[in-house]
Amino acid sequence: EDADMYVISPDAIPQFFENYKGKKRVKIIYITVPEWVRRNRMLRRGDPEEKVEQRIIHDRVAFSAEEVKCDLEIRNFVLGDSVDRICEEIKMWEKEKVKKSEKSKNKG
Repeated sequence: EDADMYVISPDAIPQFFENYKGKKRVKIIYITVPEWVRRNRMLRRGDPEEKVEQRIIHDRVAFSAEEVKCDLEIRNFVLGDSVDRICEEIKMWEKEKVKKSEKSKNKG
């Protein structure tokens, strides 16, 4: 309940919902990154070719879900653009939450 954000793989989403008993409204942001982009990022940061290949193979399995039910899907090509888009969406969700809260206060 202390965290505002979790990073989990798609197959862990059902388990998260089974175990989460808090009061926070949960939103799912599914971020996909093309394999060639991931490979280039890992190589640019200096990861050895063997580790890059292992990670690519691992990710093919870990992120093989055909469809993930989510509130927002981001196709991440440029990291900064993706971060900006996510921040804008979170701000919008927060504004909606405030509006709903104000409406319920006005009804009571």
